[in-house]
Amino acid sequence: CYDLNCAGFVQVNNRWVIGGAMPSSTTLAELSHEVQAEVLTAVQYDPTQRNWWLYINNAPIGYWPAAIYGPTCLQGSASQIQWGGEIEYHRNSSAHTKTVMGSGAFPRYGYPLAAYIRDITFTDVGTGYTGVPVDPAVLMVPGNLQRTDPNCYDISVQMGNSLNWGTYFFYGGPGGLNPACVGQL
Repeated sequence: CYDLNCAGFVQVNNRWVIGGAMPSSTTLAELSHEVQAEVLTAVQYDPTQRNWWLYINNAPIGYWPAAIYGPTCLQGSASQIQWGGEIEYHRNSSAHTKTVMGSGAFPRYGYPLAAYIRDITFTDVGTGYTGVPVDPAVLMVPGNLQRTDPNCYDISVQMGNSLNWGTYFFYGGPGGLNPACVGQL
């Protein structure tokens, strides 16, 4: 579990709410004037306490204690890393939710309109190796890339370009604000 809806995460800083909105009121109209918000995030293992710490903009936000993983799971390493966007919607009508993901712009609009995650890397503390988690071509294989309906929300994985962002992706969309979004959730 990754937000405060599940027991376990110990929050030590109230600047950010895990699973909540960013502490910003940036709108898509503002983004059209090249106002972008960037957040540096990191998850690091503490070998002394065996906790996994979440940092945002280099400040500790909280941790997932070792006790919630059991004796063999996530003790010093992880076998999988995931990045993405998500909305929560409890269907109460036949219409798709109008909840936007990211900035509300589709990935095809790119920078500065679409939401993005960039410089995606991991560090193996045992070897010191830092790299990208996987080739984007692998991500595009059906089954690896998860999205429900590209008329509602979409993703576009990239690797290196003139932006010098390393591996990155644009993601999001307007949800039910797009008339073509009639997708299944």
